[in-house]
Amino acid sequence: MVATPIKPALKPVAEVDTDTLVAQFLKQLGEPQTEAQRAALDAFNAGSTDAVRVAAATNLDDPFCKALGYMVSIPKKPPTLAVLLAESARAIADWQRARAIAELEEAIAVAFGS
Repeated sequence: MVATPIKPALKPVAEVDTDTLVAQFLKQLGEPQTEAQRAALDAFNAGSTDAVRVAAATNLDDPFCKALGYMVSIPKKPPTLAVLLAESARAIADWQRARAIAELEEAIAVAFGS
């Protein structure tokens, strides 16, 4: 893994276009695959911050819910915005990896007649 140098902030937090970032994150997150994920996404879309946080807290091993748990605070543009963005992105990447592994495991199982 190649480390990238730390770059200074170019814009104040207040000027960051969080709506575009959240839309891109949701696109990358994709469709929910479990009832817990569906409930978390519905709560996110309804603006129910507490329900999203509870979903993330009660589904600790689910990167989909984890991502939404971070993302729900992004529109508020807190001083920790960069951390929320980074952790959301990491959780989304974890979710994509888990989803890809499950799909590939299924393809291999089918190939072996399982």
